[in-house]
Amino acid sequence: MIWSQFALAQSIVATGRFENFSFEFLAKNPIDLQTECINFAVKQRIAHIDDIYVSFNGNKRLHLHNSDGVWHYPKHFCAELFQTAQTIDITPPSPSEFKEVEAIVRYGDFKFVGSHEAEVFNDCINQLESSQINELDYIRARLVGSRWVTLRNNDGWWRGAQRICTLIDQTLFAKKNHRSPSIVAND
Repeated sequence: MIWSQFALAQSIVATGRFENFSFEFLAKNPIDLQTECINFAVKQRIAHIDDIYVSFNGNKRLHLHNSDGVWHYPKHFCAELFQTAQTIDITPPSPSEFKEVEAIVRYGDFKFVGSHEAEVFNDCINQLESSQINELDYIRARLVGSRWVTLRNNDGWWRGAQRICTLIDQTLFAKKNHRSPSIVAND
C-alpha cells in the first residue's frame, strides 16, 4: 500500500488575516487548507493583497509579505499558506510553564500571558493591534519577577505589532537576531 505524505499529516488550524480580512481554517492537511482558503477568499472577494498574518496550530504568528508586489488571486496567496504549512513545523507548542510579560509601550502598561512563548507572543500582537500602537522607538519589558529591559531605536521607529512583539520575544526569551536594537538592562 502506498501512503501519500498527507495521509499521516496532522490536522491544521490556521488563524489570521489577509490584510484586514480575518480567517480561521480547519483543515485535514495542507491541500485541504489551500482549498478552504480559496473557497473563503472567493466568497469574500479578496484579491490583490501583499500581507498575510497566520498562526498554525497555536504557534507564533507569521507575517508573509510579497515584496515583489501583490498576490492577485486567491490561488496565489492560498498557495503561500499551502507552501508555508508544508515547510515549517506546525506541531502545536507544548505548554511548558505559565509565562507573564509586563511591558511599558507608549506610556501604557501591558501584560502579555500564556502557557508557552507562542501564546505570549500572539497575545502581545493582539493587544498592540487592538490598542492601535503602530510605531515605537522605546520599549520597556520584563518577564514577571525579572529585571526590566529597555529597548531603544535611535535610528527611527519600529513599525507594526508583529515587529514590536518580535523584538520583545527575542529579547526576553534570549533568541539571537541578526541586527539587535540598543538594549539596556535596568534594575
